[in-house]
Order: sequence, then structure tokens, then C-alpha cells
Amino acid sequence: MNSIKKNKNGGLIIILFCVFYLHNYPSIAFRFPIVIYWGIVVLLFSLLLNRKYKALSIRNAILIFGLSALSFVITVLKTPLLFGTYMVELLELCIYLMMGQYLIEDNNKKTITFIIIFVLTFYIITSITTNIGCQLYPLASRELADGVHGDSDLSRLYKSMNIGGFDFIYSVVLVVPLLIGTIKIKKKIVYWIIGVPSLLLIGIGVISAQYTTALVVYLLGIASVFLKERNGSVFAPFFYSLLLIIVFVPLLSVLTTMIQGDVLSERVNDILSFLTGEQNDLNGIDGMDERVTRWRMSVDTMFAYPLIGGWIGKGASVGGHSFILDSIAYYGIVGIVLLYAMYKNIYMLFIQKYKNHSCYNYLLYVLVLSILIAVLNPFPNLEFLVFTLPLVGHYLSKQLE
Repeated sequence: MNSIKKNKNGGLIIILFCVFYLHNYPSIAFRFPIVIYWGIVVLLFSLLLNRKYKALSIRNAILIFGLSALSFVITVLKTPLLFGTYMVELLELCIYLMMGQYLIEDNNKKTITFIIIFVLTFYIITSITTNIGCQLYPLASRELADGVHGDSDLSRLYKSMNIGGFDFIYSVVLVVPLLIGTIKIKKKIVYWIIGVPSLLLIGIGVISAQYTTALVVYLLGIASVFLKERNGSVFAPFFYSLLLIIVFVPLLSVLTTMIQGDVLSERVNDILSFLTGEQNDLNGIDGMDERVTRWRMSVDTMFAYPLIGGWIGKGASVGGHSFILDSIAYYGIVGIVLLYAMYKNIYMLFIQKYKNHSCYNYLLYVLVLSILIAVLNPFPNLEFLVFTLPLVGHYLSKQLE
């Protein structure tokens, strides 16, 4: 198979993608001229679209991004001024999908290794800066997620310090099983030297950002150490993670207090009280009332408009705190079909082919965790699932051939 060097525009595509990916850094994104960034997105999309892919078709893209495309159309019909913003977001998803397949089919080991290191570096650096920033401004990450400061000077200060927000925290936790899988499969000291500190830095970043659900998902990710490389159930780590939570929650309640994590510390202590029987109602956990109310709002809309969804129903609304529940409530049966098509095609394209490789369970486990996140939060992690996941899977499986 031809390498990047032999491919027409191969070097340009790699350079453009690296610049494109740098936009994920909060400290770079808000300084990046929007017109230049949009130009890079359109150019990179055009270059990738002009290539032929053996394992990727327009049908695959439609099935994976069907829900995103439907949301784009409905949103633009209601608010035409958002056309440019939503179009760029859709093109970004397509770029991640095509770029992953481009690298995999080109099969240049040096290029794939470089891109994986480039991506991991982003996660580690941003985890470190998030921790540092949240020591000075404990609620910074959560405030960025809530948008309480809009585009104020304080918000720009947070971003200039490269503090990761909601999207970053809920994608970095998916790196954990991939790091653990790499360490266990490679069995080389260099992966231990890189992997173990990375896991610790990610954990510190998640704790300092004060997202309770992300912390639970992080512990679920750590529990992937119990995954068997071949056969075995991917759900076994959920049992072990429960033990980890019981063991580490008391320690975490101390750690979160030490790093000034008032919100997370309070919630961790509430969870500890629930686990020890001092508190019998989950709704008593700080923040849980609002979360449950939002989920119930989506469920109510789901039952009120089971066939066509609530998007055309007057007064119908969704909670906005669960990607999966909101999608079903808003689009009805169409939402269910598109969700099924999306996750099925992600599995068929990027995971199933590694069924006889040691990396299979780790890739499948990441998909399971991403679905869990999508149930609990309004974030499907599509960029991660169509780019980082298949690229790491290819990297790990090629070492076994």
C-alpha cells in the first residue's frame, strides 16, 4: 500500500490535520481567527473527500452521522443564522471519520504513531493545565461547561489557561481503557513509562475539574485492567469498578478537599454516605435532583410523542442532560433507528474486525463507556469514536500480525 509520501497531497493533509486538531486546545481555539479555521476545515474536508476509501462509503457516513445531520437540518430550519456554525461542526465530524480511515488505509506506521502521540499529548497537556487552572479557579471547568460567563473576560482567562471544559473531560476518560490496553498488550517498559503517568495525570485532571460522573467513568476505565485480552465479558470490569469506588471514595473525599474541589468533595461524600447506608435516597446527592428532573422531562416527552417525537409537538421539551434520551424524545422512532444505526456501524466498521485480536475487548469497552456517557450526559463522543478509537485499534492490532 502506498505511503503518505507517495500519496498526492499526503504531506499537506497531515499538516492541515495537525493544525485543525490544535483547535481542540482551549488556549488556541479562542485565539484562532474563525475565518482561517473555517477555511482549513473546508480545504481539509475537500482533500479527504477527493480520496477513495476501501472500507468507508457515503452510506457508512450517513448511518453514523444521520442523527447529527437531522439535528442540523431541523436547527437550521428553525434558526437559519446558525447554518454556518452547524455546517462546520458537521464537516468536522466528517473530517475525523475520513482522516482516521485515510491513516489506516495508508498504513504508514511512523505517521500513525506520530498522530497517536500528537493526540495523547493534547490530552495530557490539557489535563495538566486543567488541574493547574482549577487550583486557582476551582469551578472554572464547570463554569466553562455551563457557559455562565459567556464570552466575558473571565471566560477568556479560563481558556487562555487551557482549562478543559465539559467536552474535554468526557472524552479524556475514554483514553484510559486504551492506555491500559496498550500497556497490557505491548508488554514493553516504554509503554509503562508513558502510560502509567498519563493515567495519573488524567485522573488528577478529572478530579480537579469536579465532574462526578466523569470521575465514576474514569474509575470504570481503570477497571479495564481486569479485562481479558481474549474472550471474557466486557461487563466484568463494572463489578470490579464498584469495588474500586467503595475502596477509593473515602480516599477521594480527602483528595478532593485537598485540591479545593468543594463541589466534587460534597458529591463524593454524599455518595459515600449512600454506600455506607447513612443516606437512603440517591436524590439526596448534590445535583442529582436536577439531573433526574431533566431525565424525567425527556422520558415524559418520549411517552407523549412515542412515534413522531416532540420536535413538532407544541410545548414539548427535552431535558438536555442525556444525548440518548433526548434523541429518542425529540425524534421518536426515527431517533431510535438512527441511534441504533450509529452505534451498530461504529461497531461494525471499527471494532468487529478486531474480534480475534487482543485489543478487541478494550475497543468494545470504550464503546460501552461512551454509550453510558451518552445516557447520562448530552455528549455522544463521536469524534473520539470515529477517529481515536479506530486509529488506536489499528495500531495495536498491526503489532500482533
